[in-house]
Amino acid sequence: MTEIFLKNNRNIFMDVTTTTRQKINLSTCQRMRPWDSGHSIFYLYESGDKETVIKVSRPDLIDKEADALAKFTEVPYIIQLIRVVNVANCCNKYWEKGLELPLIKSIPLSNSGQNEPVISPLQALKIAREVAIALMFIHQKGLVHRDIKPENILATETGAILFDFNCAGYKGHTSNEVVGTCGLAAPELGLFGYSLDSRADIFSLGGTLFELTSKQTVLKNQTCRDSQSRLQAQHADFLDRLHQSGLPAVFIELLEFLAAFDPMNRPPTAFKALLEIERTMRLLKP
Repeated sequence: MTEIFLKNNRNIFMDVTTTTRQKINLSTCQRMRPWDSGHSIFYLYESGDKETVIKVSRPDLIDKEADALAKFTEVPYIIQLIRVVNVANCCNKYWEKGLELPLIKSIPLSNSGQNEPVISPLQALKIAREVAIALMFIHQKGLVHRDIKPENILATETGAILFDFNCAGYKGHTSNEVVGTCGLAAPELGLFGYSLDSRADIFSLGGTLFELTSKQTVLKNQTCRDSQSRLQAQHADFLDRLHQSGLPAVFIELLEFLAAFDPMNRPPTAFKALLEIERTMRLLKP
């Protein structure tokens, strides 16, 4: 099993590095607007023959980003998961902190818009398979991503890459913190005192598959704090829309499993989710 994780670490930004400080004038950098998300903006920084993408928090989220950086740098193996660089003293309107990421010649699968084409279930499953491998790795390290969505998956020539660990937390940690993206976050993440579990990522992976193939979200009217009954009603609506979507029956069956309301009814691990994804791929192949 260890060999599987190591051979497939290309599915995550994996680079052992040290934390450094440097001044970068963002006004001289090229904006990479297709990468922008609700939380961050991206710049291309060129120094000699080196190209780097700098991820900078939006001004109103700087404190949150600083907390994320502190979390990433406090444990050595997390530094190995994602290249963390403290980009201090950025010379624009704000003194900001960001993550420096190796440049990938690609863009996220989605930019929070509705103009991207719907892709086929088989194409979506190929992407989900790579994300499941990435989840196997980070879950083995004791982390839960908590924000699996198309915007956080990069499509490259060699496969899909999972990124943006701003919302990551430790498995088993009891929290009242609301994180993730409404519509794709596991229902339990909106409840007080939830115990963080890797199955939250599996729910969001199922939601990502649904969004990629239908341009619909799972929990259509999800808010930061919903009651259990409201969440159950939204999930029932998702199941109705799923069965009316015209998607293949075996694909619908997989999404019901991955995005089950009760975490106990989802695959218990990313590895089990991977097996289900691969089984569905075999059934869908002509």
